[in-house]
Amino acid sequence: MKYNVFPKMISLPWALAFLGFFLHLALFWPGLLSADSYSQLQQAQAGVFTNHHPALMSWVWSHFLQWVPGPGLMLGLHLLFFWGAIGLFASTLFRHHSRAWWWFYLIPLWPVFLCYSSMIWKDVGFSFSFLAAISILFHCSFNHKKPTLLQECLTYMLLLYGVGVKYQALYLLPFCAFWFASLFDKHRFSKKTLFLSVGMIISMMGTTHIIDKILVPSHQQSHSWQMARLYDLAGISVRAHQPLFPAYITEWPYFSMARLEKLYSPQNIDALMYDEHPTLTSTQKPEDLSKLWGAWKRAVITHPVFYIQHRFSIWLKLINKNINDYYYYLDNESKALAFAFFTVPFLKAYLIVFPSLFMRFYWVFIIFFLVIKRSRQKSLPLEMKFSYQMMVALSFMQLGVYFFLSMASDLRYILLSNLLAFFLIPLLDVSKRKQEQNLAYLSTLSDIFDRVPSKIVKGGHVDA
Repeated sequence: MKYNVFPKMISLPWALAFLGFFLHLALFWPGLLSADSYSQLQQAQAGVFTNHHPALMSWVWSHFLQWVPGPGLMLGLHLLFFWGAIGLFASTLFRHHSRAWWWFYLIPLWPVFLCYSSMIWKDVGFSFSFLAAISILFHCSFNHKKPTLLQECLTYMLLLYGVGVKYQALYLLPFCAFWFASLFDKHRFSKKTLFLSVGMIISMMGTTHIIDKILVPSHQQSHSWQMARLYDLAGISVRAHQPLFPAYITEWPYFSMARLEKLYSPQNIDALMYDEHPTLTSTQKPEDLSKLWGAWKRAVITHPVFYIQHRFSIWLKLINKNINDYYYYLDNESKALAFAFFTVPFLKAYLIVFPSLFMRFYWVFIIFFLVIKRSRQKSLPLEMKFSYQMMVALSFMQLGVYFFLSMASDLRYILLSNLLAFFLIPLLDVSKRKQEQNLAYLSTLSDIFDRVPSKIVKGGHVDA
């Protein structure tokens, strides 16, 4: 009697993913909130949105509140993205008999991911939605197939959500769009691939722009970009020992170079902008915003070394950051967790086990080095080489974006880069496994031909 074991093969990774999802959700239900999260929740409750926080995320949250009050369903959505990506990566490898498929279920136990996944942050939503989209792209690449209509729609919606909740996602979108388009032309850079990529980018940027215009009227625009420019001017001014700000800043009652030099830090801009009497102030006036752009351009052109020093100091702190800030939420926000009596003591004890070194980012560069080295091997299958290149490119692009745009050295900003590094580790084993299988196959063929009698008759038949 023949038994069809194929459904069992597919169901095992997904069963583990569903189990992990529900355990993860229960452990952190209904999620932890920061000051930004509370502000988004208030917007979702009132139905009045600004673009200081992602309006799309607040709008989705407002619909969730109609079913369940609080942040619980928002937490569930983000964890669904995360565990969906884990399930798809694992099932793809499991189906091809890779011994590394189980690694993906260990990734959520890493302190950075376990802790940050409990926070209702736009950075988490963006990272998990892009990771889920990447899992679909990898699945199609690995299996040499074009995406189905359902996979196309899911990929588009996941990327759209990520772009809608995080401005910096726009810089990563071209890589995902190219990966998606290349599935229709055998991973080649061609006119067809370029056309589909550009079309997808324009479509998604247009859609997010329309959503933003509908949800956020002009009088509710916050012009959040100005904070990064103010931070740059602060860093350059401190190093140049002179104020390089436009007049509306230097005439601000609480501004002085003494206060600026005292409160400036490459850690973040908070002390300058969110103090009781802030040294710097934001504006909504078009003429002042124009002056700010002009002052920023002049400062960067005049003092390029100071600008690079300022940006590099923030970036170094970013990659050297650990998750010490998470203890604040455990101490102040965790009482709302359904199983706080277990979750909080468990996490505090769990975090003590891990040395601080393991909870930083910079050692992840070792993984990227190994991946780049492996991708240069000629024997590596095209689909694996392409997947390596795209995932590493996405990681480095995010690191590059935050070199120029970061307003703080928070590790959550580069959560996606961290995730992609961990998801690449089992893929290194996949390529090695495939090469071993190919060598074993060639060895088997060699053994077979060695046993064939040397007397061969004409026509290609063995003379028995």
